[in-house]
Amino acid sequence: MGDLQRELDLFSGALQQEPANRRSFIQRSHADEPDLAARLLRLLDAHERAEESERCTLGFTGITPPIDPTPERIGPYRILERIGEGGMGVVYAAEQTEPFRRRVAIKVIKLGMDSREVLARFEAERQALAMMDHPGVAKALDAGVTEQGRPYFVMELVKGLPLVEYCAKQRLPLRERLALFVQVCAAIQHAHQKGIIHRDLKPSNILVAIQEGRPAPKVIDFGVAKATASRLTERTVFTEQGRLIGTPEYMSPEQAEMSGLDVDTRTDVYSLGVILYELLTGVVPFDAKSLRERGYSDLLRTIREVDPPRPSSRITDMARTATAAPSGIDAQPRFVRGELDWIVMRAIAKDRTRRYPAASALAEDVERYLTNRPVLAGPPSAFYVVSKFVRRHRYASAMIGGVVLSVVLGVAGLTVGLLRAREAQTLATRRADNAQAAADFLERVLFQSDPEYAGRPLSLDEVMRIAAGSIDEQLGRFPEVEASVRESMGVAYRRRSMFAEAAPHLRRSLDLRRGLFGDESLQTAPSLVAMANLVFEYQGDIEQSLDLLGRARGVYAAHDARSLAVAWVDLDIGFSCLAGDRLAEAQSAFESSRELLALHRGPSHADVSRPIRGLALVALARGDFAEAERLARSAVALSSGQGSRYIGARAELVLAEVLIATGRFEAASGPLDKASDQFAQTVGAEHIRVAERDAVLAALHLALGETEAAETAAARCLDMRGRLLDEDHWAILEARLVHQRVLIRMGEIDGADAELRDMFDRAAGVLGPDHPLTLAAAAGVVEWAMAEGDGETAQTWADRRAALELRRAARLGTGRR
Repeated sequence: MGDLQRELDLFSGALQQEPANRRSFIQRSHADEPDLAARLLRLLDAHERAEESERCTLGFTGITPPIDPTPERIGPYRILERIGEGGMGVVYAAEQTEPFRRRVAIKVIKLGMDSREVLARFEAERQALAMMDHPGVAKALDAGVTEQGRPYFVMELVKGLPLVEYCAKQRLPLRERLALFVQVCAAIQHAHQKGIIHRDLKPSNILVAIQEGRPAPKVIDFGVAKATASRLTERTVFTEQGRLIGTPEYMSPEQAEMSGLDVDTRTDVYSLGVILYELLTGVVPFDAKSLRERGYSDLLRTIREVDPPRPSSRITDMARTATAAPSGIDAQPRFVRGELDWIVMRAIAKDRTRRYPAASALAEDVERYLTNRPVLAGPPSAFYVVSKFVRRHRYASAMIGGVVLSVVLGVAGLTVGLLRAREAQTLATRRADNAQAAADFLERVLFQSDPEYAGRPLSLDEVMRIAAGSIDEQLGRFPEVEASVRESMGVAYRRRSMFAEAAPHLRRSLDLRRGLFGDESLQTAPSLVAMANLVFEYQGDIEQSLDLLGRARGVYAAHDARSLAVAWVDLDIGFSCLAGDRLAEAQSAFESSRELLALHRGPSHADVSRPIRGLALVALARGDFAEAERLARSAVALSSGQGSRYIGARAELVLAEVLIATGRFEAASGPLDKASDQFAQTVGAEHIRVAERDAVLAALHLALGETEAAETAAARCLDMRGRLLDEDHWAILEARLVHQRVLIRMGEIDGADAELRDMFDRAAGVLGPDHPLTLAAAAGVVEWAMAEGDGETAQTWADRRAALELRRAARLGTGRR
């Protein structure tokens, strides 16, 4: 059955050729299978005889052959024109007149194509589109059956050009082509999250239209899509074993196996890699004409086994042979060589385990290139050196490889970016030296971490200390590499709340990059951001944090004001402004971050919950509790996925704060429990976020009158912040205040007066006299005075607090500090 089905498929493919070319197509395509070619030629002879007989009969009787005429209407839609045709369906542009007017596209099964398999595929495509909701995917709008009984579905009408054609016609520069490609990856990532693999990605299935003055790619034609988690249709779809699904030029090696067994999301990653290859060079990896002229088995062998040239080599070869790239594609090997070569070749690796695991990972590496950060694809030479060592020391590598490799492997890629403008010989020499330095550094760290050398298994913290201790000796002569490694080490420490350990690495990285490139360089911007995050989280220095972030944002915005890098910086600016009670500035930054993250990640991505969480806190600080709850619940919903437990925990914590502020104490317990569980699964027990959880938990227990439990939580928060943060951090002051107010409720008021007045003075000096923390300290003095029975002091401080609240309200109303 499999051989027969294959012959029928091949014969069907031959019939798609022009009648005059069918015979030569069969002979050329199957020259290495003469028996198969002979059978196909016999089928062709029989088919042509039948066609001739039918034409004679129809001509004699005056009947015209059956065609698929353009209908005037389909359901409530008036047909305007035929705009496309595929193997099983015809696509029309149409106009809907009721209940409202709009232009749409309608896909209807072709006349005579209503076989069980075609109906099943048609229904599967319709269901796939209905499952998705992303600005980069054409939306399904309606479905039905024509008066003749043929199924149809209605979708968004995309008036645009195929991706590569659009880029060529508009003569888009390289960076703008890459930005469009990132948007395409976001759309495909959305499809994958919905359990749908496209399987036929190519430029003609990605149309670029102009929306709000900006190009917006739309992925179309899910006619051969495959579901990974559920069935798209209840109809039976015939087995695909032995059948070629997809377009050869963009087809992955596992599709060319024709078993259908190994096709997963990495199949679409491969096709995206081919599209990126074409965007960079103007041509596909394997010439379409020569690929199709080969025999069938040779075509499949090429897809499965032959590695194409790197994009930069292909451009060089075209220049050498005077082969011009398509008009509008500015193919320059110097712009592609290095990082873009690595990204493309990883995406189209024959071994799918070596490809990017997801479309989002491919997009992230392209974004790294666009923001001059080290790409994760990495240079093959460094990887080869490391992999040889890993095989020799597999026990240590199994435990620490994932962490240390991520720190170092990108260094050579960054070095190429930093030295791109230098002379070729200097570039080659320094590139080799830096790559070797990175490999030597990694090898030494892995060797010292090997249990056979150390005499026992080492913890992750011990491994990081070994790496930190090796930097000066091994990388002192390679400042670019040292800056990259120190930044990676510092960020890794900061994310583990090991701020004191992070500080020297991040300061040194910033100093090195400032010395090499200055403050206005894209190479320095990541270090500015990393240092800003450190001084904010570790020292509580809001002004210095905003100064560093402002410098970094200026650099990124000058390069591309709507880049993903700007989105992340705006998020950090928002939280720094929020801490300083600059609510208007915080809201503006969060809204900008939300817009850009939705643009690059997709509106339903978990990362979009981060600025929404910030906006919820802004609304809470303004006293708009209804809006705060709406935003907090939206953040929780967006971050509820299995892979975003840490983001979800922070959103649950904000929701708990909102519920406590509105007096729904019992309801706040659920989000707090979820946050506790998710923090335990992600950051562990010793982390600054756990201290934040304890602060909220203390407030809840205090509101419920559970003073002993409140004191325990408040003491834990104060102890952890005291150990992790700089002694002058305002967050320690906040924890002291919460703990002191709990003690007053418990009747322990001796000495509280002086303590609270000191907190008030410190908060006023650090954050301002009308900051919420300063107001809370004043409220604490009032609470102490009432517990002491000192009505005069209580009234004095209550009046003082009321005056400061009025001052704050006036400031927030005018936007001035």
